[in-house]
Amino acid sequence: VGDPRETGWYKDRSKLNLNWWYDWGTRDQGGSGVSVMDIMEGNLAADPYYVPMVWCVKPLDQTRLNSLAQKYPGRVWLIFNEPDFEGQCGNYLGKTLENTWYQVGQSTAITYTMIVSAIKEGDPIARTFCCGMFDPVKPDRGLGFLDGLLAGLRSISNTLSHDPSWYFDGAHIHGYAGTWSPPTALQHTCPWDDTYGNGALNAGCVITNILNPFPDLMDTITRTELNGKPIWLSEIGVLRDPLDKPDAWYPVDRKDVVRQ
Repeated sequence: VGDPRETGWYKDRSKLNLNWWYDWGTRDQGGSGVSVMDIMEGNLAADPYYVPMVWCVKPLDQTRLNSLAQKYPGRVWLIFNEPDFEGQCGNYLGKTLENTWYQVGQSTAITYTMIVSAIKEGDPIARTFCCGMFDPVKPDRGLGFLDGLLAGLRSISNTLSHDPSWYFDGAHIHGYAGTWSPPTALQHTCPWDDTYGNGALNAGCVITNILNPFPDLMDTITRTELNGKPIWLSEIGVLRDPLDKPDAWYPVDRKDVVRQ
C-alpha cells in the first residue's frame, strides 16, 4: 500500500485493517546483503497476514521454498509479478522481440510447476495464486501469457504428478485505471475530488475504471482451470499518459480507494 513517490508510506498499513498484505517477495533487493528468502521468512514469522510472493525465477531456491511452506502452513502464495511485462518478470522468463507472450507462457510451464510443487509438497494446504499479470485483459499480453501457460501445462500433463488444475488455487492480477492512449486516458473519465484537500481523482470513479475490463477476463477464466477460483487484485494504480512525464502517475487518495 503506498505511492511510488512516497517511500515508507506502506508502514501505515496497520491502520488500514487489511486482512492480507505482501511485498515483492523474492525479488533481488539491490545488493543489500540480506538474503531475500530471509526477508520473506522474517515477514512470515512476524505476521500471519503476510502473503509471500515468488517474484520470479531469479533467485529461486526450491529447497528453501519447500522448507518455508512446511514451516508456515496455510498461506496463500503469489506466483510471479507481471510476467507479461518486459520491465518486470517478463524479462526473466525470456521475452524477446521474436516471441509472443503466449509463447513465453508456454515455455514457463515447467518452471511454474516446479515452483508450485516445491510449495505444495511442503504444505499440502498452501494455496498458489497465478500470476500477477500487468495487463490481464489483453490477448497480446496478460491473457496471452495465461493462455500459453495453461496450454503448456496441458501439453506436459502426462509428465506431471497432478492434474493441471492442482497448480492453480486462484489468480492474482493487477488493475491500473487509465491507459497509455491520450483519447481514452483517465483524465477524460474521472473528475477531480478535493474532499481531503489534496486534489486527487475521484476514488469511486477510479475503482470503476479498474474493475470495468474484468468481465472480459472472467469470461476467459470460466473456460480454464481457474474457473470458480478466487481472484485477488494484488496491485492497483492510476496510470497517466507518458507524455505527462516525469510523473507517470495520477494522484488519487490511496486511503479512500482502500476504504471503498
